[in-house]
Amino acid sequence: RMRELFYALIHGFDESVESFEVYITRAMQMREELVTRLLGMIRERRMAPPEERPRDVLGSIVFARDENGEELSDAQVLAHLNILLIAGHETTTTLSAWAIYLLSTMPEERARIMAEINALPGSNDGGAPSIDDLRSLKALDNFVRETGRLYPPVIHVPRGVVSDFEFAGYTVPEGAHVRLALGGSHRLPEIFKNPDAFEPDRLAPPREEDKHTPYSLVTFGGGAHLCIGQHFANIEAKALLVHLLRNYTFEPVEGQNPTHAGFINAFIPGGIRMRFKRA
Repeated sequence: RMRELFYALIHGFDESVESFEVYITRAMQMREELVTRLLGMIRERRMAPPEERPRDVLGSIVFARDENGEELSDAQVLAHLNILLIAGHETTTTLSAWAIYLLSTMPEERARIMAEINALPGSNDGGAPSIDDLRSLKALDNFVRETGRLYPPVIHVPRGVVSDFEFAGYTVPEGAHVRLALGGSHRLPEIFKNPDAFEPDRLAPPREEDKHTPYSLVTFGGGAHLCIGQHFANIEAKALLVHLLRNYTFEPVEGQNPTHAGFINAFIPGGIRMRFKRA
């Protein structure tokens, strides 16, 4: 139920079904239900005897202490949970969905990545790859990063302006709040050659187009506010893709045109329909 509530809050508006005013009313009701459920889980953690406390992320947050030894308030715990549930899962799911779809439509890329996977030590024993194994898969890494360049799971990120600056003929004043369009910056031709083309090799030596200019590839943001889960998300997506490539053949259902859409977080209206068959 909580998963349904989060998804409906993020992607639940459909103008063909209801007006925005009706959706907002419904969204406030869903938010109230979600907060009630989460507060109940927080209360259970606080009241549980030490020996019965679940050893999970929620428990770690509930019993964390700041630099003064103070515990987090319920409101602070809720804020952390919102970030974990949305930024930590919704985004990786969207990125992985696009990567699966693109792999199914690019047989040469798929064959190259399969060769890399098959070359891993112990690849024939059927065991799960180690973290070091996943990190060593450079072709797959570039494929996932190129997926994030063209289909970033976050559409834009907020930033504060610390001093006046000029941009495209406009003066942006100190104290203003601006939004950085990640997808737009990833398609600048002065940074990425033929930017609308899907070319994982642009991120590999000798091209390495993402390294020519600071903050060229900002799928996970950049600077002091770089996403704390960047490396985990990359490993998570690669682990999923390795599992699927080893165990299944898959292809997209004909007659669909998946769309990258969204306001803050990206989503895929209608999803992507695929056919899977165990290898």
